[in-house]
Amino acid sequence: MRLIILDTETTGLSPAEGRIVEIAAVEMLDGKPTGREFHHMLNPECPISEEISEIIGINDAMVADKPAFADIAQAFIDFVGDDKLWFTVRNSIKHS
Repeated sequence: MRLIILDTETTGLSPAEGRIVEIAAVEMLDGKPTGREFHHMLNPECPISEEISEIIGINDAMVADKPAFADIAQAFIDFVGDDKLWFTVRNSIKHS
């Protein structure tokens, strides 16, 4: 079975707030990494607070010249395809 493990960093402290500044995904097949990965630093198109920068280690200067999420969204959709997506949330794993 193919799974995609997803992790993101955002400008907010809860899932309901913030914009994505980093997205990473790893493809697994039958429980083993295939070597296919998806990774992008993203410009959130809003300031990253000092508090968030201290937590995630990413600041405005690091993402100023990066693409916005909309610019890479189709590539991410293509990477995931129709398979199951698992994502990490604050060191735990959730399934969508």
